[in-house]
Amino acid sequence: RYYPNPHLPNMSTSEEQIAELAQVVETLHQQITFLNQQVNNQANDLQAALQANQQAHQANQHVAFALNPIRASTNVIDMTSKDGMKLYKLGLEKVHSLCFDGKPENVNFFRATVHKKALDCGWYDTWGNIFNIVDTSVTPNKTYDIVYQTQEVPLTAIEDFARTNIVNQQNRAAQNNHMAVKSLF
Repeated sequence: RYYPNPHLPNMSTSEEQIAELAQVVETLHQQITFLNQQVNNQANDLQAALQANQQAHQANQHVAFALNPIRASTNVIDMTSKDGMKLYKLGLEKVHSLCFDGKPENVNFFRATVHKKALDCGWYDTWGNIFNIVDTSVTPNKTYDIVYQTQEVPLTAIEDFARTNIVNQQNRAAQNNHMAVKSLF
C-alpha cells in the first residue's frame, strides 16, 4: 500500500499528464540525439582538418629549398604560367637604372651590379649557368667568370660554350641568357 509523504506535493498523475511527460521525454531524446550528431559531425570535421594539416605539413617537408623564387626550380621556366611570367619579368628588369657608360671608373660598379643580378636570378647556378665559361681547349680545363674576367676569356671558349649550352637549345641556360641580355641592354 502507498502512503503519501505529507512533505511532498500531491503525486497523483493522470493519463494525460503521463502522455505529456512522455512527449517531453521524447522531445528531449530527439534534441539530445540531434546534439550528439552535431558533436560527432564537428569532431569528424576537426579530424579531417587535422589530417589535411598534417598532410600539408608533410608535403612542405618535401619542398626544395631555394633562396628566391627564380632559383626554386632547376627546370625550364614555363613562360605561359603566371609564375613563369613573373620570373621572366624579374629577369628582364634592368641591371641598374644607370646605363654603363664604359668609363673605367664605372667598370667595378657595373660588374658588381651584374654579378648581384646574376646571383639573384640563378644565372651562376649549375643548371642555368651562363657566366662561368669553361675553356676546354686547355688541359686542365679553365673556368672563367665572364663578368670579372671578361678580357681573359678566349673568344673560342665563349663561342663553344654558347653553341653547346645556349644557341638553339631549349633549356634553362638559354632562357637565362635571353633574360640576361635583355636586362643588360
